[in-house]
Amino acid sequence: KGLLGGVMGLNVDNPQIKNIFELAKQSNITYSFEFLEDFSRHPNSVDILFDGNNGKMAIQGSSLGGGDIAIEAINGYKFNINGNYPTLLLIYKDKPGMIYNATVLIQKQNINIAIAASKPLRTCETKFFLQKTAIFLYIFSDR
Repeated sequence: KGLLGGVMGLNVDNPQIKNIFELAKQSNITYSFEFLEDFSRHPNSVDILFDGNNGKMAIQGSSLGGGDIAIEAINGYKFNINGNYPTLLLIYKDKPGMIYNATVLIQKQNINIAIAASKPLRTCETKFFLQKTAIFLYIFSDR
C-alpha cells in the first residue's frame, strides 16, 4: 500500500493509504507487483516502472523504514537521493548554454547556488546544492 501511495503522491501518514487500491482504481491507475529475490540489493528494494502518455521512467530505490527512502537510479543514471531535500533532475542533449539556462531559471527564483560535489557519471554529472531552499540539482549530459 505504501509504495502505491507514494507513487500517487501521498505522504506516509495520509489516511487514504488504507484505501489506496480503490483510490488507484478511481484514478484510472493500473499497477502490478512482482516479487524477486536479489540478495545483492537492500531487502526492501524496489524498481518502479512508469509507462504513460508522457513516456516511460524507471526508478530504483529502497524503503529504509519510517518514511525514509534512498533513490539509487532513475532511467539508468546512478546517484543517491535520500529524500531529505527537494531534488531537480535535468537530463538533456549536450549543447552550449544548457547549464547556464537552468541556473538562470533557478536564480530568478532568488535561490543561491553553490557547488556541493562533482564527479563523472556516464558523460557528466554536476551536483549543485541550492542553499536557500535546500534543493539538489543533478545535471546529466547525454552526448
